[in-house]
Amino acid sequence: MKKDFRDVILIVLYSLFLYASAYSGKYDEYITRRNIFFFAILVVILLTYKNLKLTRLSYWKLWIGMSLIIIISNFPESASIGTKMAVVPILYGVLLYDKNIIWNVSLSTLIVELIILYQSLSNNKIVFGFFYTGIYDNPNTFGASMAALFIAAVIMFVLSDQLIAKIFFVVIAFAGFYYELLSFCRSALLTSIVILFMFAYMNKDKLLKHRNILIALVLIATVILMLFISKYDSVIEFIRSHVYKWGESSASTLSSSRVEMWEYVFRNLTLLGTTPAFAPHSNYVMAFYDYGAIAGFLYILFCILVLFNYIRKSKENESKAQRVACIILMITYICMGLFEESFGFTGKEWMFLGYIGYGYAINRLLVLAPEHHKIRFEVGKGNYL
Repeated sequence: MKKDFRDVILIVLYSLFLYASAYSGKYDEYITRRNIFFFAILVVILLTYKNLKLTRLSYWKLWIGMSLIIIISNFPESASIGTKMAVVPILYGVLLYDKNIIWNVSLSTLIVELIILYQSLSNNKIVFGFFYTGIYDNPNTFGASMAALFIAAVIMFVLSDQLIAKIFFVVIAFAGFYYELLSFCRSALLTSIVILFMFAYMNKDKLLKHRNILIALVLIATVILMLFISKYDSVIEFIRSHVYKWGESSASTLSSSRVEMWEYVFRNLTLLGTTPAFAPHSNYVMAFYDYGAIAGFLYILFCILVLFNYIRKSKENESKAQRVACIILMITYICMGLFEESFGFTGKEWMFLGYIGYGYAINRLLVLAPEHHKIRFEVGKGNYL
């Protein structure tokens, strides 16, 4: 009973934390609200969990090293962000951790995103339309929120045992996926499609055994596809103006095209970064651009090492549901980071989910593979998925 009550308290606090972040009108107010709820979460966890250890930082060595590089890069402008990022492992990977954190955070995300979807449809009862913004000014923000809804629903589906609950979460997942389609948020769509293919691959035996599930999924996909075909002219116009068109290759138009910005960054790499002239809209490109090639490589190495070490070490020692859920969260962080910037401490739900996945994976690796006190990366040993 005590543990159940603690989980209820944490779910409420996670929901308030995400809700405050999602409804940020002014930056300072968002930071204040987010920090208040995050502090409350830390207090609850510190008071109710006895086995938290601040020394469990083995897998965060690359992150700490990257933070130190950021501190000295373009000094003193980057010293503040570097110091803050050095604290991120303590917040996400050590303190902000409980045994049911994936379930608790996913349920909280589901609640918050359903509220956002309800308010969006109340303001604009749209059935089909391109660049749907929901309650936001930018369709990409709404699409990323719907991606968070989709991901949370998929994880709840994976972790649930009852058939009725699974059906409920499937319906919510399709709603999230459909409305992120209408937003045309590229990072959201890429993330969701990657997760769908990964989930299908990891459960291919069950899908082949229960062909009625496959038939139902194909029918749903067909209906959605026919709906888009019926809007053929609008779809073609979107592809022409927002996918195929890269813009002009000059410094004055860098802000209009991610491709141009990324090309500029990697043609002008520095070791310790520079004062940014634009926002590249990518965690990875931002690391290379703002903080230099050393920090960029360390960041990518961190993401890859934790993901593949967890996939390899957890295959026989972790329950399949928890394993799949954790991998989905890490894939979310990697994919959303391709087109979104949320580098360091964040309350934005689509990146917060990813941080939780990495924090959970690192904590579980230190239990499942305590010999990994030193970072190792072995390639080619078995099927990772």
